[in-house]
Amino acid sequence: MLCDVSFDLPDLDKEATRRNVEAVLEKYRMYKQIGYEVKETRLTSTYTVRSHGPTNRVTDQTGDIAADNVDIPEKMRTYCERVEKAAQRLPEKERQIITERYLKEDGVYDYQVYSFTFDPPLSEYSYYKLKWKAISKLAISLNVQVFVDTPS
Repeated sequence: MLCDVSFDLPDLDKEATRRNVEAVLEKYRMYKQIGYEVKETRLTSTYTVRSHGPTNRVTDQTGDIAADNVDIPEKMRTYCERVEKAAQRLPEKERQIITERYLKEDGVYDYQVYSFTFDPPLSEYSYYKLKWKAISKLAISLNVQVFVDTPS
């Protein structure tokens, strides 16, 4: 017996969802372009006045810096991998829009993508329709979607 249960995805708030996805993609681009600068320990010790007495706190500057030098680049790498995998799951044209517009370089505008990237060029309407599909799929895949509040 087949079940008559259907699942309807709630409507997405287009503007908020787009902003969230663009923030994720901007963070991705920054991680890829800038990377992480390795921290180094100081060779000279510093003296701090403690007029209130001992804090009974032991610090390990070298250990903290070593942990940061391993953990932060690893978090950046896994973040970038997650975004890349989500983009790779998109259909070809949608993936091409996201890659050319957001993932490659700064300063690329929508009209440049739909006019010069595709052969033959896409119309502006078709481009924005495909772009929204790509953004909504990425938002759901990356769990940054914003649903429209519907009154009950």
